[in-house]
Order: sequence, then structure tokens, then C-alpha cells
Amino acid sequence: MRPLVALVPLFGAVAFAQPQFVPQFPASLKTYLVLTDDQVSSVISQNAAYDRYASQKQQRIAELRVDLAKKTAADPIDSLALGLGYAEIETIRRDLADRLAQLRADNAKVLTDPQRAKIKALDDAQQLLGKAREAECQNLLAPLSDSPSIPVTRVSPVDGTGGGSGGVIGGVIGGVISVTPLVPLPVTPFPCGLGGGFPADLTAYLGLTAAQLDAINRLDADYARFVAEKQQRISQVQASIASQMAAETLDPGAIGQAYAEIEAINRDLRDKLSGLRADLAKVLTDPQKRLLQALADARGRQPLISSAQCENLLAPITPQWFDTGSFTVAQPSQISGDFTVIRACGI
Repeated sequence: MRPLVALVPLFGAVAFAQPQFVPQFPASLKTYLVLTDDQVSSVISQNAAYDRYASQKQQRIAELRVDLAKKTAADPIDSLALGLGYAEIETIRRDLADRLAQLRADNAKVLTDPQRAKIKALDDAQQLLGKAREAECQNLLAPLSDSPSIPVTRVSPVDGTGGGSGGVIGGVIGGVISVTPLVPLPVTPFPCGLGGGFPADLTAYLGLTAAQLDAINRLDADYARFVAEKQQRISQVQASIASQMAAETLDPGAIGQAYAEIEAINRDLRDKLSGLRADLAKVLTDPQKRLLQALADARGRQPLISSAQCENLLAPITPQWFDTGSFTVAQPSQISGDFTVIRACGI
């Protein structure tokens, strides 16, 4: 893949170097699509040509932004000059959007019908990724990296400035001692919080009934109460650890018992979460479980989806404001804000 383009501030000097790289096509995507070396070379060549063109256009945009900043700060303001500058940026944006659409069409022509069908399968999978994330948030799916928790902190007396990564202990000992992550422990009953109830689109996708939603909400509420109680105890134990670590004479036995209690709570919470997911699964019908499995399958294809997007073989579902394929130009949060050129897919 192609390298990251450096961030370019609006009010700083602008210097774009021509990218120097040897393009590499993702091996996993080549294997998945069963691409020949000639096909890979064609896609790389077409992407590189577009990247060169987009880089030149981005350099012009950066120049325009610097010029617009000066014109905006001028007194009096030349409104026609401002309009011409912003109009040129929009013209470039439209041009790049058209060229990107053509690039993806040209890359598709390199593929065979069976290979295009595989790209369509990735597109179908990416349509489900949002729902898969919601299913994780509702504990209907275990995350790929299952961690229902955030780091609980280990206290260590250092310079007395406090702070650290927070969590349960951060508010207790901030400003007294610093903290460093040690053991994961839940901070919320759900990986992404609740707020707003069960997602409507996930409800529609699974075809959940009112009775099923009631059962899910009851299970979730019971789990939330259980976690809240455990979190309160964690806070108490961490405060005790902070006091013991600040004592003139350390008591290894007491300190060890405190950390052992934290780990016991951690294991209890993991078991409780596993039980919750099992109980939630029992609420679903077999067809609903198959739909849930489809979300899990789609999530497993996410690395391939990302690679296909990076190689301009697949358009993202939600392109950024200025989707230029290999490059993405992010819209400033304010008209006079920083202008940033970023990579859509990294390295």
C-alpha cells in the first residue's frame, strides 16, 4: 500500500514532496481474489497514476488555503477573491471525485466476473459492519478481542503529581500518586455504553418482538446492577491499595490480598458476562441466531474490506468529505481551521 501523506497546517509553510515508495498489494486480498501478477500490476499502476494526480491537486488546494487565510485576514476583505478561491477548491473536489469513480471502474475492469462477485461479497459484508458493532454493544456478540473492561490501575508513588489513566482509582488518588495500567476491569456494563435503548436498526434487522426486547432489557438491567456493585467494591479496594502504598511501612500480605480480591472480582465479572451472552442468545430464535452469525461473519471480513478500499477496488460506505481514494482530504471543522491531508487507509 501507499504511504501516509504528511499533515499540512493551514497557516504554515506548504511543501509537498513527491511520494517515494514501492507499492505493495495486500497478500491476503490477492489470495482472496485469486489475482494474477498481471492483474496486481495493473491495479497498482492505475492507483499510482491516480495518486500522482491527486497529490498535485492536493498541493494546489493547500496553496489555495494559505492564500485564502491571508485574504480572510485582509482589511478590507475582497469577497470576490475569496469566492474565486473557494470555487477553485470545489472544482478540484469535483474533478477528484469523478476521477476516483473512474479509477474504481477501471480497477473493476481488471477483474474477472468471479473476482467481481467476491468484491460484491465484501461490499455486502461491509453493509453489516455497523450492525455488528451494535450487536457487540448490546452483548449479543463477543468482541473479536473480548475485553468487557478498561484498565484498572496499579498505584505507584513517584513524583506526587498524580493523574494517570484514571478508571476507578483515578478520581480517588489524583494529585497524590500516579497510576499505571495493570489489570483490566469493567467500567460499564456494556462495551460502548447504553444511552438510547436497544438500537432500532438492529431490532429491525433481527426482527425482535416486544416480548424479546423486554426480556433482553431485564437481563441487561440485572447485569448492570451486578456490575455497579462490583465497581463500588473495586473502588474501595483501590482506595485501600493507595493508602497502603503510601504508608511508611509496606505490608506485602495486605497489598497482595487486595490485588487478589481485584482479580477475583475480575474473573467473576468475566463469568457473569459470558453468562449474560448465553442468556441473551436463548431469547433469540434460530433464524435470528443465523442473522447474528451473519454479522459475526461480516465482521471477520473487515481486514479484507479495508484492503479492498485501500486499493480502490471497493468504495467505503461512508466516504469522508473529500474522498480521493488512496488520499483523503478532510474538511476543516471551521472555514478558517486547519486543512489536513490524510491517508484513507494508512500504510
